[in-house]
This record gives sequence, structure tokens and C-alpha cells, in this order.
Amino acid sequence: MDAFAENRLLSVLLLSHRKLRWVWNRVNIKRELQINFVMEQSLTPAKWEFLLEAPIGILHGESIEWLGEIAFFRKEIAFFFMLLEKIIDINSQHKTLLSIENQLIDLSSKKLDELNMDVQRHEEFLAVIIKTRRHDESIYRSKHNNLSKKFREFEKEMKTFKRNFFQVVEKINNNCT
Repeated sequence: MDAFAENRLLSVLLLSHRKLRWVWNRVNIKRELQINFVMEQSLTPAKWEFLLEAPIGILHGESIEWLGEIAFFRKEIAFFFMLLEKIIDINSQHKTLLSIENQLIDLSSKKLDELNMDVQRHEEFLAVIIKTRRHDESIYRSKHNNLSKKFREFEKEMKTFKRNFFQVVEKINNNCT
């Protein structure tokens, strides 16, 4: 494959990812803006306490949103694996690409799977609370707080991975021209 074809393939793949991300962002822009504002700008310990006192249905709704975002992360990671495979096929910088692949494997097979299982167990625990009314909701709320922190941390790791990934792709693309 000549350099022009390689550059074209990388451009098409990057454009596809940008379009996918653009659609996702437009669908969730309002929600993301609200969450980012609350989480990054104005969340003091007192406000955390207030949010943890929200009705349990609100916390359940947030857990369901996390499961939806986890499903999207899975699709996004699959896309990155496909893109990485195509880049490896046309490029010789295997050490850098293998490092990126290892990061992707860590994100998908360890951290994302663990987060998904934690959220599912959290939802199962809520079902037990609602059904039996024998458990203290404060345990659920405390676990919800911990899961929220874990979810935000995973989101940060995904953003960092994507930033690094695109820097490597840009570097490869610049070396090809």
C-alpha cells in the first residue's frame, strides 16, 4: 500500500470515529454539560451529601445510565481495536502500537468488565432492598457514591487513552507524508 493510500485510510478511519463521537455527543450534550458542571465546578462535600439523600429512584436512574454508557464504551473500544488492527497492518511502529493495544486490553478486559459487574451487582442489591426492605439504604447510597467515583475515574482513563491514541495516529500520519 503506498503512502497516499495509507494516509487516506487513516483519514477515513479518523473521520468515521469523529462522526460516531459527534452523534453520541449531540444525543447526550445536555446531560453531559449538566453532569460536568455539577461534578467539576460545584460539587462540595455538603452537596455530595445532598445528592446522596436524593430519592433512591434517582440513584437507580443514574446506575441505568452508567450501564448504557458502559455499553457505548464497549462499542467504542471495539472500534479502537478495529482501527488499531488496520493501523498495525499498514505501519511498522509496532512497539508504540503494541503499547496502545495493551492499554486498550487493560481498559476493556479488566477495568470496564469490573465496572460493569460492580454496577450490575449494585442494581441487584437495590432490587433486594426494594423487595425485602430489610437492608439499610445508607449502604446502597455509600456504594453508589463509590461507584460514581469509580465511573468518573474510568471516564478520565478513556479520555486519556483516546488523547494518546490520536496523538500516536497523528504522529504516524505525519511520518507517512
